[in-house]
Amino acid sequence: ENIILHGPVDPSELAGYAKNWDVALIPYQYNELCRHLNPIKIFEYLYLGLPIVATGCEDTQNYPYTFYAKDKDDFIPLIQK
Repeated sequence: ENIILHGPVDPSELAGYAKNWDVALIPYQYNELCRHLNPIKIFEYLYLGLPIVATGCEDTQNYPYTFYAKDKDDFIPLIQK
């Protein structure tokens, strides 16, 4: 009940949706391919002033307001933080 899936959103409309968010998620798989990704959405979320919880992309730890979940057990507590 706390999650709404809107489907694709035009980038120009993202801020309108995000104003109701408490946290932004970057949920990538834990594997070698994703390990050093630098997803563009991190910059969009930072621009919008949202705290971010990321998985799978270790390099996201280097950004402000970004919390990296080292494993699935870390993920939910970081969202609740």
